[in-house]
Amino acid sequence: LFFRLLPLKTDKMITHSTEGITYIETIAPGMGHKVMYFPHPVKNRMNLKKNNQPTIDILIWGTIAEHKAIDKFLAYLYEQKLENKYAIHIIGKIYSPDYADVIMKYANDKIIIENRFATQSELSELINQSSIILFTYESKYVLSSGVLMDTIAQGGFSVGPCTGAFSDLEKEGIVKTFSSYPELISIINEKTNAPSVSNDIFTSFITRYSWDNFARAFHHHLNSPNAISSKKKP
Repeated sequence: LFFRLLPLKTDKMITHSTEGITYIETIAPGMGHKVMYFPHPVKNRMNLKKNNQPTIDILIWGTIAEHKAIDKFLAYLYEQKLENKYAIHIIGKIYSPDYADVIMKYANDKIIIENRFATQSELSELINQSSIILFTYESKYVLSSGVLMDTIAQGGFSVGPCTGAFSDLEKEGIVKTFSSYPELISIINEKTNAPSVSNDIFTSFITRYSWDNFARAFHHHLNSPNAISSKKKP
């Protein structure tokens, strides 16, 4: 009930995924005009010396938790006898000892798993060395991702579930989405054998969706005459 009343009591809302507008319209029809869509703002952290011959096929980084379904992806690779086909580097802190045991059993000579935080300089270098940065989330658990935006800020080409911000940013040419593991494998095979995406595409996106431009867009949204105030007039 609280979430259904919230759009009626709120003057302005911001979403980093167009699905957020759809959701508001679902729970409060006619209130979508209160919502401003703007991808999560990014700061340019690109290493312009992009590696034209990546040494890592798939990079997975960020906190490693069960809802990200990394273990399910790795299990699928083993089931399909693909566990030695791709150079995979996984780096991130695993807070659950039990889940660490689950994940680490998939490590081999081609699948490197590091249970630790990476420094910013390490991430920059790893992203620069990778063909794709993979997000194995199940679509029901994610609409947007800070790790996704940090990856884009560093010029990394991302592959993730067909939902939320991933679907929105696929239109920008810097993300590719999948709906099933067989489809994901096809994308991996395609991208690991394709030239790197031009830095210009990332630079254009980062410029358009900078923090400064977010502030300008939000200022315009705040002053938009189309937004209906829920506050009573004095």
